[in-house]
Amino acid sequence: MISDIQQALNSLSALPVPVQSANGMGRIFELYIMTGIAESLQCSGWTVRLLGSDGTPLRNGEPFVQRGGKPTGVAPASRGNLGQSSILIQRSSSAKPWEIWNGIQFRGRSGGLHEFDVSIVPSDLANDLRSLTNGGYPFGKPNVAIECKDVATPGSPDEMRALIARLYDVTLLEGHTYLTGGGQVSQIYPEDCSSPGYLLAHRTFRVANRLTKSALVRTGTFSVGAINMTSHYGISPYAYVSPGSAGAATFFREISNWIDANL
Repeated sequence: MISDIQQALNSLSALPVPVQSANGMGRIFELYIMTGIAESLQCSGWTVRLLGSDGTPLRNGEPFVQRGGKPTGVAPASRGNLGQSSILIQRSSSAKPWEIWNGIQFRGRSGGLHEFDVSIVPSDLANDLRSLTNGGYPFGKPNVAIECKDVATPGSPDEMRALIARLYDVTLLEGHTYLTGGGQVSQIYPEDCSSPGYLLAHRTFRVANRLTKSALVRTGTFSVGAINMTSHYGISPYAYVSPGSAGAATFFREISNWIDANL
C-alpha cells in the first residue's frame, strides 16, 4: 500500500516526493484513500497541489507528512511547514479551491471533538484556521467525511452508529440559530460562529447527509445490520477497498464523480 501512496504522490507532483507516514496499517490505509482521491481527480482534469502544514505548496525534496500520534486540529501557519500535509484540489482557476485533510478533528455542537479520517473542506476555511495564533478546530461538518477501516471482519452496526453519532454532532442546521444569536447559520466555521462561516446549513440532519458526502470505506465487508442504516442516513458504504481491487476502482470512481458534480 505504501508503494501505491508513493506512486500517487509522485504523479500529483511530477517530482519524487518523500513520504513521512504514521505507523500502523490503519493510518497507511487512510493515506492511501486520501492520495487516491486526489489522483483520481487529477485524472479528471482537476488541478491538484500538495501543501505543507503552513498552506504553501511543497518544495522540491520536502516530505508529504502524515501526522503521527493523537488527532489534532489545524496547525498555525506561523509554525512553518512542520506539521501534517494536505492536498489542494480545484476544478479550474476560476473555481472554488478545496482541501483534502487526513486525521483532523472537528468540533461539534456538544463541544466535543470528532476526527474524520479523510475530509474535504473549503480552502478558505483552512487558511482562516492557519491564520490564528494557535491554529484551531473547524466547527461544523465537512463537505466530504470519510471513515476508513482496515479491518477484515465485517463492519458491525455499532461501527456505523459511531459514525452517525459523530456526523450528527458536527451537523449545524438552519434552525440552530441559538449558535449565531438569531442570525443565519452556516454549514461550517473556523473555530466558532464569531467568524463568518462557509456554505448554508441545511434543514434537517437527513437532508444534510444527502447533500454532502459521508462514506465508510473498509478493506473488508459490512454486516447486514450496518448496511441497513446506510440508506436511511445517506452514508455510502464501500467494501473490499484495497490496491488493485474492484472495490477500490468503484470507490475512487464514485467519490471523484460526486466531487466533480458537487464541489
